[in-house]
Parts: sequence; C-alpha cells; structure tokens
Amino acid sequence: MKYQQLHPLDLVQILKPGQLLELSCHQFNEHGNLEQISLKTILNSFYEQTIIIDLPFQAEPWFKFLRPGKVVTIETGRNDGCTCFKSRVLRQHQHEKLQLILERPMVMTSKERRTEPRIPFVMPLTYQIISFHGRELPHLNQKISYGESINLSKNGMTFQTNLELPISLIILIEFNFAGEKLSLTGIIRRTHASTIGVQFLQPSRDGREFIKQLILKQKSAPLKFI
Repeated sequence: MKYQQLHPLDLVQILKPGQLLELSCHQFNEHGNLEQISLKTILNSFYEQTIIIDLPFQAEPWFKFLRPGKVVTIETGRNDGCTCFKSRVLRQHQHEKLQLILERPMVMTSKERRTEPRIPFVMPLTYQIISFHGRELPHLNQKISYGESINLSKNGMTFQTNLELPISLIILIEFNFAGEKLSLTGIIRRTHASTIGVQFLQPSRDGREFIKQLILKQKSAPLKFI
C-alpha cells in the first residue's frame, strides 16, 4: 500500500465530476453489532476545501447515519486496484437529491485489492439472494437468476449478470463442473455496470478444494471453460 500527501491540484488528476465512487463507513446496527455500510455515489463537484457527492435515493435509509463529523472512506479505481482516502462529513443536503459535503482529503492510499491469484474461469452460473445488511429477504430468495463467471480466486469470484445488484448483498452462487454441483455463498463487494465482484464467505471444504485444484492447474496451463 502506498501513501501520498494530497495537494488540491492532485484531486484534478484523480477525480472527475460524474465519476462513480464507493462510500463506506462503520455503524452499529440495532443488535449492537458493528457493520459496514457501503454505498454507490457519484462525484458532483469538488473545490479547494470540499467535495460534494450525490447519493441515490435507495441510500435514504442509511443517510441518517452520515451526520456531520462522521468519518467515511471514499474509493475509486480499477477492478484490480484502487485509490482511496478518508474524509469527514461536513454537511448534508436532502432536497431534490441526497448530497453530502465532505472535507477535502489530505492523504490518499493506493493498493492492490487482490492478494490471491486469479484464474480465468468462464462458466454459466445461477444465484439466489439470501440477505441484505443482516435482513433476510424471503420474497427474493426463491427466485433464481442467471449469470456467467469471468474469473475466480481463493477468496472470490467476478461474474456478469443482467441485473443491478447492491454492494453488501449476500448471495448463493451455484454452477456445475465435471458433473458436480458446487454451491458458494458470498457477499458483493464491488459492482461496475453488469460486472459483480463477490467475496466468498466460509466456502465449504469441497469448494475450497475445487478452487485450490483449479489454481494449481493454472500454473501449468491456462484454463478456459466454455
């Protein structure tokens, strides 16, 4: 991870109005457990001392947690790396749109997201929605949706689907390989258009062994499944 002091002019190189950003912070839920809130946002504008971001109206249930003084993390970047910085909420606006006015960040970090090797893995899959921010969704978890995987690592998977899925959604992914049905539970960590990045949650013993064998084979020859 690299740290860099930020000058106001540096923001011009990093941020552009209309840019998609991910905002995250930690908050205690109704059970007293600390959970992470992650929201898609759009950069509205930035000035010498402040940054203004727009939040979708779907974020309204969490808007009340983003009070003045709240420390948040803003992240932007590529699928395989990111630039992120800490900031502090100065003000809220809630009129025609949800807006946060943030303090200009002073320090930026750049890091690689993935520490585990990835392999190409193209495979049809199905997935079912399990829960969102600790709330079960029984009206959705019987519905089966379809997608196609892109790559796979020990810790997660990237796949494409025709649905827009929110960050922090927990899903059950299933696919058939070599005559066996494999099920993996994961939490959505990143989305970009129709591309979804999932982190696995305690994969089963069979799931861990399957991924391990695929990665070992990849070291000797590229794998592609049609």
